[in-house]
Amino acid sequence: MFEATKMTAGEQRKAWYKNHNLPTLIRLWTGPRAQELRCAITGDPAFTRARCRVTGRDKWHFDIDFNHIRQEHNPVKRTGVSKDKTHTPSDLFRTYSLENNPKMLLEFVTMMPVNPTTHKHISTDSKWGNITLKSYRRSEWPWCLRTLRNWSSTQRRFPCLAQIPYQWIRDHLEQIDHPPITARVRVTEGKLVPQD
Repeated sequence: MFEATKMTAGEQRKAWYKNHNLPTLIRLWTGPRAQELRCAITGDPAFTRARCRVTGRDKWHFDIDFNHIRQEHNPVKRTGVSKDKTHTPSDLFRTYSLENNPKMLLEFVTMMPVNPTTHKHISTDSKWGNITLKSYRRSEWPWCLRTLRNWSSTQRRFPCLAQIPYQWIRDHLEQIDHPPITARVRVTEGKLVPQD
């Protein structure tokens, strides 16, 4: 699905990681039935086909931003701050294997796929107050978070999450006062272990 923008080793490596990580994100966000990735709020498809203005060929475009669920209101700035953000999510997506990096995988659990316009609206909304998981309809939540059963299925698919209790991850995403998620866990023998 993803193609290198140039035929350089770096661009080919980025395309490889994006294609490698896409099934992981689809599994987290839509479930095990390999549904099409869509904006969690509007339902718009993640991929659209449009003509390249340079080559004249049709190509696929990825129209999804990675929105951190917890946005802390900042009275000094125009928008809130993503509480669980460690790095730019698109950099993580195109640079690392998420399945082989438990903390990065967990950070993607704290995100939801949205189109760029919706992402802008959510960021703008955060100037009025905090945004947490409670700010969204359950139908908009990532699939892995909607029910205990979904979380258990996710833990079986991604064993590094096996020691993260469902209520713990829910509480984390429903409360703005918790520190960033990666600060609340440590990796022991390839598994994430909550520290509080």
